[in-house]
Amino acid sequence: MTVEEYSRDWKTQRIVERTLQIAIEICIDIANHIISDEGYRTPVSYSDTFKVIYENKVISEEVYNIMEKISKFRNILVHNYTKINPD
Repeated sequence: MTVEEYSRDWKTQRIVERTLQIAIEICIDIANHIISDEGYRTPVSYSDTFKVIYENKVISEEVYNIMEKISKFRNILVHNYTKINPD
């Protein structure tokens, strides 16, 4: 599928967006399980969840930076979905 085809196919866009949302939420859930199991501080946001496990050397700084961006993207998918540009 080309970018042009994708930009015209709202059903595929929704499938991709929802799949990304679920994948991101799974990562957040895994991080929260680690935090709970290890007794780390309680995160104040989804992006902070990854900061907590970074602070405790569970993930590298590189992974933390990626996951922080991904968690913010999840918020766009969930709350600002009308602003998503498929291109």
